[in-house]
Amino acid sequence: MNAPEFAYAVECNKTARQTIAALWSASLKAGWIVLGDYDMGGLIPEEEAKRGVEVKSIDMCKPVHAKPFIQQDPMTALCMPCNVLVRMADGKTTIAALKPGVMLPKLFPEAVGALGKLPFDIDAEMKAIIDQAVAAPTKAA
Repeated sequence: MNAPEFAYAVECNKTARQTIAALWSASLKAGWIVLGDYDMGGLIPEEEAKRGVEVKSIDMCKPVHAKPFIQQDPMTALCMPCNVLVRMADGKTTIAALKPGVMLPKLFPEAVGALGKLPFDIDAEMKAIIDQAVAAPTKAA
């Protein structure tokens, strides 16, 4: 999976489930809340599932960041919470997340313009959470 301009994506050496657990831990340590994580295996093509492909996601939020967006334009809530995709295929696990600093100005330019660098601060925090999850020791299942 290549990371386009609007996403941050990295590979890690954990299983998909271990990656989700590491993301939970890193999120909570960073002061974010986790709203849930989801196994999307039932949505992938059967031939991919037979090859061991796994797709999971985790929803994270930091209300102190979300509130100013919603106050500027309630429609920004369509982009919340921050979703992180975890995909394991061919023995590689990839973590990917949208960059609010890239996406939100394209979708809500007036609202984001009033918020200054906040979208980029969120990008940096999400990157730090993902990087911490990648670097975390793998726990036995």
